[in-house]
Amino acid sequence: MKELTALWTGVAAWLALGASPALAALSFTDDFSGASIDSYWWTVSTDAGNTVSLNTVAHRVEMTQGSTSGSSGLGFNFPLQGDFDVQVDFVLNNWTMDPAGYEQERVAIYSSTGAVERVSDWYFGGEIYLTHFTAQQPTPWPGISTQQLSGSLRLTRVGEVVSGFFRDPGTPDWQLLNTTIHTDPVTFGFSIFSGYSGTQIGDVIEFDNVVVESPDTTVPEPGAAALGTGALAAMGLLAVHRHRKRR
Repeated sequence: MKELTALWTGVAAWLALGASPALAALSFTDDFSGASIDSYWWTVSTDAGNTVSLNTVAHRVEMTQGSTSGSSGLGFNFPLQGDFDVQVDFVLNNWTMDPAGYEQERVAIYSSTGAVERVSDWYFGGEIYLTHFTAQQPTPWPGISTQQLSGSLRLTRVGEVVSGFFRDPGTPDWQLLNTTIHTDPVTFGFSIFSGYSGTQIGDVIEFDNVVVESPDTTVPEPGAAALGTGALAAMGLLAVHRHRKRR
């Protein structure tokens, strides 16, 4: 019994000193090539018939507009501290770009400081990129028109300045949309949403090639966390085995 107690005391000391998950500055990419959306990094949310799914053939996350008023999202599980850079590619499917009605759809990097969006809405000027930063509400800054059905969105912070960008296919440079000031930790994700009766049900938006860089944000490394748990379990089994053998 003394041997068992001593071993478990050693396990506890090892856990306190070295088995806790290692922390690393956040440098994260996701091309969604796995068998499922990784719940360690992402939380899925849907309402009003919208869906989020992983296309395991094309290796993209697909969000489908299931009703004329609804949203779906993929939220990142770790708030970003200090400077950061978030990027994502998107593709718009079943898109009509009809000037008489447009899609009434908004595709975004959303965050606690506001959103960078690809919008199809006559109210905002048709097919357009713009930002909805919190400080702008309720009126967004003027956007930039586009006729592309794919592209990239980007949200950054340097110091206190948060900036929204977009990039169309074949264009090497990011185009700045707008800036705002925000100093608190930032939560973010990707989403589609609409609240209009004219929304085209069946729009499918694909997200891919996520990049998150945040040198001031530290998160537990999944591998280190798993190693710590596995090693602890192995030592526990060893303790039980020795106790039984002694008995």
